[in-house]
Amino acid sequence: MSNLLKISDVRHIFIFFCVASLVCIFTSCSKKKDRDVTLKVHCAAGLRQLIEPLADAYFANSGVTLSLNFGGSGELLAKLPIVGGDLYIPADSSYIDLAKSQSRANLIASSEGFFQLTPVLMVANKVKSEIPSLEALTSSNFKIILGDKSTAIGKTSFRLLEQKGLTSMLEKSNYSTQPTVSMIAAQVAIGAGDVGIVWDVLEHQYPTYRFIHLPSLESESTMASIAVLNSSDKKSEATKFLDFIKTNPQARQVFKRYQKR
Repeated sequence: MSNLLKISDVRHIFIFFCVASLVCIFTSCSKKKDRDVTLKVHCAAGLRQLIEPLADAYFANSGVTLSLNFGGSGELLAKLPIVGGDLYIPADSSYIDLAKSQSRANLIASSEGFFQLTPVLMVANKVKSEIPSLEALTSSNFKIILGDKSTAIGKTSFRLLEQKGLTSMLEKSNYSTQPTVSMIAAQVAIGAGDVGIVWDVLEHQYPTYRFIHLPSLESESTMASIAVLNSSDKKSEATKFLDFIKTNPQARQVFKRYQKR
């Protein structure tokens, strides 16, 4: 009987396996909990082509899902006190400043600029003439499409036209507005407009269309920013996404893809 395990040894082995099983269960649950994290993100529509691959890369690295809600920068900001969320990504840092200045709600916990955007002219394929300046744009019989003044691209466009003294010429022209820069591009693409002012990042989405870079538009480059919201109960995870887009090689590859040609 000497080769048989003592009862006390059996007990010790049983306890060991029970403890090991519990450790495995808790570890598995912890990993599953990490992978079940979802961040609610309010993002400018013009940044969709940039943010979606970043969200995919972040999920592959961390298991954290970004639930993306796209719209105009101003429209999204107006809704933040009501809908809350974890991250806010406008196409212009001025919306972060506006959010911080709103005394009715302490919306922003932290923020940082991360990508430069430049307005350009997107031209419908049916338009063959050159457009050397904004003056030529507003003085010709073009169907012009701009962003609403609540959008980052609209605010930039109207400000520049006013600085150039072209507001009255614009009002006499055939122009309309859209609530997002993506809708401006879509309208030009289907021929509903002749020329639209959009962000340069959309060039990659519409490779068969003509984009004109004017010096007067180049001077109006802005910085897309990302902010962690005070309404978030996952600030630590939201901040990790900021760190990811600043330091991760995959994120840098995405930015490189969409930088100016």
